[in-house]
Amino acid sequence: MGKNDCANLICDFYKHQLNVDIPVRPITKGYNSYEDLKKENLHIWDEGLYRNNIDMFHIFKPKTFEDFKPFDIIVFNHPKDKIPVHGAIYIDNELILHQMQDSTSRIERMRKGHFKFINYAARYKFNL
Repeated sequence: MGKNDCANLICDFYKHQLNVDIPVRPITKGYNSYEDLKKENLHIWDEGLYRNNIDMFHIFKPKTFEDFKPFDIIVFNHPKDKIPVHGAIYIDNELILHQMQDSTSRIERMRKGHFKFINYAARYKFNL
């Protein structure tokens, strides 16, 4: 965490592929796991990170795949705790780029069942 994780994957993707510096980074430095963050009551993907930069992001709650545009940031809840813990980038055609803990980054098909875990999505202003 704090180096090779879903948050840094998204920030690095925006920087290197889209030439965009996202001015916010989720809290990860100095913590080794979701459990460590939970003990400190820190949430990796607090929506306030994007709301504080509302001039750069549109926050929305997608209901279908048609609600997405390429490069939207999707924030998923923890299945049990219902708090935002995982981020992904919507690529297109129901595909997301993400990195699970202790894994490599990958592109996977998003399924309709994933929608029940979505906390919110953030669309960068160039994509409105």
